[in-house]
Amino acid sequence: MKINFEDVMTTQEASERYHRTAHTIKQACDSGRLTGEECRKSGGVWLITREGMERLYGKEQPKQAYYFAELQNAGSYRQAEKLKATSLRAAKREASMRQVFQGTTLEIGNSVNEDGFILNPVARKEDGKTWETI
Repeated sequence: MKINFEDVMTTQEASERYHRTAHTIKQACDSGRLTGEECRKSGGVWLITREGMERLYGKEQPKQAYYFAELQNAGSYRQAEKLKATSLRAAKREASMRQVFQGTTLEIGNSVNEDGFILNPVARKEDGKTWETI
């Protein structure tokens, strides 16, 4: 019997690959939503199969890159930077923490052009307001 280790993952790895929290995945194991053939505890670490994750949450989602830029006014911008976040929620949090100037607008997108401008922004936050999904 040949084992493909790509099909077995920890809750943290499953969290990153299927965009769920590790806590949610642990609860699925504890509650029996993931069966004994789909997950098991090994030395205090939950191990989950790809088949179990796909049955509960669907196909694995590819990692999404997020970039943010800080706009001071219409003619002034800070070149877009890549964020470490893999979800839009985490990208908003990280961009907010990396804001340099007060009174600026933050913008998040999935791609940038060669000049460092965000192409097709997905979220924007004006000073003093909450994030707006575009």
